[in-house]
Amino acid sequence: MGARSDKLTDKQELYVQQLLLPKMTQRKAYRIAYPSSVHWKDKSVDESASRTFHIPKVSARFNELKDKIDKKMEEKFMLTVEDILKDIIEVKERCMQQQQVMVKVNDELIDTGVWKFEHSGALKSLELLGKYKKMFTDKIELNGTLEVKDNLTDKELAEKIKLLQSKIKG
Repeated sequence: MGARSDKLTDKQELYVQQLLLPKMTQRKAYRIAYPSSVHWKDKSVDESASRTFHIPKVSARFNELKDKIDKKMEEKFMLTVEDILKDIIEVKERCMQQQQVMVKVNDELIDTGVWKFEHSGALKSLELLGKYKKMFTDKIELNGTLEVKDNLTDKELAEKIKLLQSKIKG
């Protein structure tokens, strides 16, 4: 047999490009790239779309184009993760500054002995920082390898993942 090409077919390339469009699902992208699938059952389309996406050269192309889009967006908005984190921290610090509560009595400001701060802004910024640091997630991070065969359906793959997760949890 001849060497396999790293070049995508026209349909694979169209599928990847469609996937990168806003609000595009794998099913819709697959049906656009592979018009004969329009008459297939949704489950069949979903399985074929998943198999196609997991072809190494297809997923590599997807990641390549996504990285290019991300870089262009970063350049366009001139925002980096560091910029956003810096701003969130600044909001947190401003919102957590305590302010004395004063009341006006007969045109005179009187100290009430009470202090306040902007709790909603402080909590939201703390929440965003916590999410960034993955402090509030129920996700389980798995390390290791998982053998994925082309003939595995999505359902079979999901069952294998559940089995592995249950083994990890003990």
